[in-house]
Amino acid sequence: MAPENGGADVFFQISAVERAGLQSLKDGQKLSYEMERGRNGKTSAVDLRTL
Repeated sequence: MAPENGGADVFFQISAVERAGLQSLKDGQKLSYEMERGRNGKTSAVDLRTL
């Protein structure tokens, strides 16, 4: 997904989506989230919330 304010796309792990109580993400869906660097060094979104 792309941030509203521009910038690089954000990676969402399916486990983070499911923890937020969602089954999937829809194109254009608005979310709030925090960015976290994983053990593999990659950054992904966590603490997802629908707006």
